[in-house]
Amino acid sequence: MKRFMTFTGWLVMTATLFAGITACNKVDNIVEDPAPTTYTLTVQATKGDDVTRALALGGAEGKTLNATWTVGDAVQAYHVSNPGTLFEAESSVPDGTLYAQSSGTSTTLTGTFSGYTPVPGDVFRLRFIPDADYSNQDGTLEYIAEHCDNAVAEITIASVDAVTGDVTSTAAASFENRQAIVKFSLKQPDGTTPLAVTNLTVKAGGWTYNVTPAVASSDLYVAVKSISDKAVLLRATDGTDHYRYEKAGVSFDLGKYYAIGVKMVSLNLSTFTSHFTAQDGDILTGTLDGTTQKIKVSIADGATVTLSGVTINGVHVTENTYAWAGITCNGDATLILADGTTNTVKGFEHYRPGIHPAVGKTLTIEGTGTLNASSNGYGAGIGGGFKVNCGNIHIKSGTINATGGSGCAAIGCGINDCVCGNITISGGSVVAQSGSNATAIGCGFTDGGHSGTSCGNILIEGGTIVAYHTNTSGTAVIGNTSSGTSCTSVTVTTGIISLELTNPTKGAIEHFLKASTVMMQTYDITSKIGTGVYVFNRDDTTFKGYFPNSIWDDGPNTWTIAP
Repeated sequence: MKRFMTFTGWLVMTATLFAGITACNKVDNIVEDPAPTTYTLTVQATKGDDVTRALALGGAEGKTLNATWTVGDAVQAYHVSNPGTLFEAESSVPDGTLYAQSSGTSTTLTGTFSGYTPVPGDVFRLRFIPDADYSNQDGTLEYIAEHCDNAVAEITIASVDAVTGDVTSTAAASFENRQAIVKFSLKQPDGTTPLAVTNLTVKAGGWTYNVTPAVASSDLYVAVKSISDKAVLLRATDGTDHYRYEKAGVSFDLGKYYAIGVKMVSLNLSTFTSHFTAQDGDILTGTLDGTTQKIKVSIADGATVTLSGVTINGVHVTENTYAWAGITCNGDATLILADGTTNTVKGFEHYRPGIHPAVGKTLTIEGTGTLNASSNGYGAGIGGGFKVNCGNIHIKSGTINATGGSGCAAIGCGINDCVCGNITISGGSVVAQSGSNATAIGCGFTDGGHSGTSCGNILIEGGTIVAYHTNTSGTAVIGNTSSGTSCTSVTVTTGIISLELTNPTKGAIEHFLKASTVMMQTYDITSKIGTGVYVFNRDDTTFKGYFPNSIWDDGPNTWTIAP
């Protein structure tokens, strides 16, 4: 028998059907889980050969650098576009930081990325942090481990879980060191006596490393960047003495350890046994006894050298066996007078100056110490000698006491057949005393039969200057002598503190300042003759001529010129 659905049953069925449709619609509108906002990278980290995270000597003969990780050691991760170039510069901000999960020679590194979404195939460079600081070290492995340890690894992303954000790499991170470590054992020049080094500077390739040990030591460990076939320069200080060592063709490979014994060169003049050329950066000390040390001291072209309590006692010799000055400049040179020191330089062979600037080059003197310079006969204190030409002289600062030999300027030419360059005084306290018949600053005396002496431009633009000579030949104090000599110009500017000129002859201007051109800015010039005081004012820039005849008198006369 057929059964028919009642109306009520139809309604129930219909309601049930629509209820089912509604339920299906809710399932169709489910929202998927969002993409992760944080990605966590986990990678195994191993050490390559000689790679270090903490350093200690071990192995046979202590020549192995053992490496271990410590829980919490941090590594920064940078996404790179040029993989395989471990020296490639990264951005200043890392994409993530990973931390060591265990201690030992290998570890698991885990950390998160922020602000970057990794994808399979990405390459990341992992670098130890904090950033290595090589410039200032203390000479210990402990310091290097804490401040200079620098190793790098590259990894490639293998997978990224779109739900959990877990990131894996294709292989473990094998770190390669970005440094070499050198143990320098520094010795006296005898090669056996250790130095007690209080400071060491290492220049290797284009890098400079300053090492200051907490306790003076001869053995210092230094972390350095790799170099290949480059020059290495060492400078060490032991108390007040300074030492140097240099060697060309040196190579330091990444991840390697070197133990090097170094026989240093002393910069104390008392130790010199052969001719010596000071190099850029040298600090000279000590006394050179010319009686027992017939040694020529030179300054390399372009070098800046510090004099720190130096005495060079050249001996008076008449033969040219020792034909050199107290200090000979091979080219452009700068002498720095160390603060609080007195330095005395006297020439050797009697035709040579105390300090000889190279022809066509410039000697610059500066610093806050004192320099006493003189010849041993017929040379200038600073400049040339008999038939010995010289270059330019520029005094910037310091206390300078220059004394000329017989017939020689204190600063400038020696006697006879001498050509000097420009002379500039722009600061300091300068006392210049000429030899007989010569200017204090400028030309030397000329005997008959010789071609004379000459200098370039003399510019006095700063400092306190006292210049005088004690003869009665009529020679000027600055510039030309009475005859047979010529200087291009003498210029005195208002930058000076004072210029005091003493001449034993009469009061003519040319007996004080004499050259082809004499130029002065506005000054009050006081001439003292006997007990009388006369003031002469000029406003123009060309100052040449004579004082009024009424102030002429026999000397000695002194002019003090001040702005």
